[in-house]
Amino acid sequence: DECFVNHSFTPNALWHLGFIFALRDIAPGQELLMDYRHVIGSGEQMPFLDGETGQQIVGLPWPEVLRISTQQLVAIL
Repeated sequence: DECFVNHSFTPNALWHLGFIFALRDIAPGQELLMDYRHVIGSGEQMPFLDGETGQQIVGLPWPEVLRISTQQLVAIL
């Protein structure tokens, strides 16, 4: 459930079509991080900034989300 995953522009998890996949080994107790731009609406801004970079988090267009997440999923398979 993405409600229990925090945001990062350098995530250790991937959201793809409602499923979350580990992008690399995740140690027990390690925070799960995904890119929120993949799960919010196109152009929607989160009410907070990225904690690491201070950048705004703005939703990507669905075709771009699908392209990026599919490429990342293929890379880990």
